[in-house]
Amino acid sequence: MNFVEFIIGGLGGMAVTKSLLLLLIDPSTIKTNEMKNKIDAVLEENGPVKDSSDVRYMLTWILDDKFEVTTYSNNEVSFLLTELEILKNQMIKFYLSNLSEIEDPSIVKSCDIHTKLSQFSLQLMRLRMVIKPEVQLSVNRHPETNIVYIASKGFWLNDDGSKVRKFTKNIGRAEDFPKGIKDTKAMRIGVSKLRSVMLEKYREAYSK
Repeated sequence: MNFVEFIIGGLGGMAVTKSLLLLLIDPSTIKTNEMKNKIDAVLEENGPVKDSSDVRYMLTWILDDKFEVTTYSNNEVSFLLTELEILKNQMIKFYLSNLSEIEDPSIVKSCDIHTKLSQFSLQLMRLRMVIKPEVQLSVNRHPETNIVYIASKGFWLNDDGSKVRKFTKNIGRAEDFPKGIKDTKAMRIGVSKLRSVMLEKYREAYSK
């Protein structure tokens, strides 16, 4: 079972879904007043649901990006944070819509709802990865020039939801970063360069 599948868990297995979501969500997050108020507002706006307990776990996963506070004040990603909010609102609207309100022509059978939620989940996780890339730095030596340099390596989610190391960018000579792979400047440059190529990949997948 891939990552996206176990987040959604199947429309017929909500008890399992809750257990799996608990592995991804810090239980204290659900109990915080801020998150509780957000979810209360969402449920109030979208009407009553059959099992608010299960729905609350799913909404918590959608709403909680698990970003550091500094991420929200980073001007480089402000436009992406806006896109993220739009995407989350779209996903929540679909998730809490009455079946009669869904006008998506791709939704014909109940299984299509599962597929749509999986697609939303994958897109949401990918956009979060663009905003906050998971980066590894490494010291390498060019085989022809013998120059030692630092490279940044980043991850992506394949269409099946599996995480793979996909991107590599050269960020400069090792001598320019005295602390090597622990150099904060190196990490900052690495994140910025990887975010650019990851955003291109994201646009390829979701730009209409």
